[in-house]
Amino acid sequence: MSAVRENRVAWSTVAGAVAGNALEWYDFTVFASLGPIVSRVFFRNPQNGILFVSALFGIGFLTRPLGGLLIGRYAERHGPGRGLMLGMGLMALSMLLIACAPDYAHAGLFGAGLLAIARLCQGFSAGAEFATSTIVLVTAAPHARRGFYGSWQMVGQIAALLLGGAVGYAVTRTLTPAQIDAFGWRIPFAVGLSIVPAVMIMRRGMMRAPHDARPTERAAFTDIAHSVGRQWVRAVAAFGLIGTSSASVYILYGYVVTYATMMLHLPIAAVYFAQIPAAFILMLIVPVGGLLADVWGGRRLLATVLAVYLLSIWPAYAWLSAAPSLTRLEVVQFGMSIVIGLFLGSYCTVLVDLFAPRLRTTTLSAVHNISVMIVGGTAQLVVTLLWRWTASPMAPAMFVLGAVSLGFLGAITIAREPTARRAAFGPMPTTDLLG
Repeated sequence: MSAVRENRVAWSTVAGAVAGNALEWYDFTVFASLGPIVSRVFFRNPQNGILFVSALFGIGFLTRPLGGLLIGRYAERHGPGRGLMLGMGLMALSMLLIACAPDYAHAGLFGAGLLAIARLCQGFSAGAEFATSTIVLVTAAPHARRGFYGSWQMVGQIAALLLGGAVGYAVTRTLTPAQIDAFGWRIPFAVGLSIVPAVMIMRRGMMRAPHDARPTERAAFTDIAHSVGRQWVRAVAAFGLIGTSSASVYILYGYVVTYATMMLHLPIAAVYFAQIPAAFILMLIVPVGGLLADVWGGRRLLATVLAVYLLSIWPAYAWLSAAPSLTRLEVVQFGMSIVIGLFLGSYCTVLVDLFAPRLRTTTLSAVHNISVMIVGGTAQLVVTLLWRWTASPMAPAMFVLGAVSLGFLGAITIAREPTARRAAFGPMPTTDLLG
């Protein structure tokens, strides 16, 4: 195969892997950012409704481990392309349920019940999405550019944040509050549904798995538990890194509309607008982080950037909450985007390199989904409760600080491994490390 042909195949794989994962994040982000509106539409008391909406957001993570296990096993047996297509079909179904759910005025709490079912379906479909698509990306990459290729997974997720912010801004800017409550809140989910056919077409070319991610023999659930157990140090480190990513995206970006409107009392349309340039900066920084990781070392980059993150999050939010304004919000979002972008740039490839090839999809899915369920799934509810209990606008910083601390400890642990000093990421395992 010629170099041009190989490059075309590699980038078509990148596009297919990134597009579906981006749509998943778009769906989750839109639901998170619409919290204040959904609380009005589906619950009698909007103030208490915020708690219920945060809980609805969280239950979508309960089924992620099961989805990761079942779809991950399906992907390992039949190929990652088929696993990704199955997950995308379930994601489309959940988006359709949300877009068609009746509001409280017409059906009482029945509409909220449909939202709960849709969120559970979303979580199940998303369970293996990250692990499967990330492994496809990294194994399709030239060895010297694995960090850069892996970074595109996060570029896709951030593009979803950008699209979600743009659609939210357009809806809140052009429609009246009454129109938003009547039908406008459904528009972002309809936009997501309209993208699904294009993603399915892009992913048809991925039905044949890359060499390193080809279908494997069927594994028992005990083998998966054994895989995680024998690599428990790396699994715990990965748990911390994934928790840092979840807290960053779901709180600093996904929760920012609720935070800025409910805690800082800033106008909702302006907050949506403020998200757009910050997400754009983040999207530009992530591939830079991937390139730096290829040169300097992904694990070392993670440890260094997370140290900066740990030291900056509290002062940044203290400065913002001291005199809330859109200008200060944008400055904080810009600064955090640079730090988080460098972290996310090497994050995906490091995660893939941590685990042995046999059962890599299900092992990474298991660790990823447990961390996302515990940290990401509880993030918005815990922050909302912290705010209720303390009346402090520093509640988001409290949560993110704890998550970043775990990520920093994980990064330090893997950066001290001997392999981390011999190669950018440590050599990708080519044999089963389980004995």
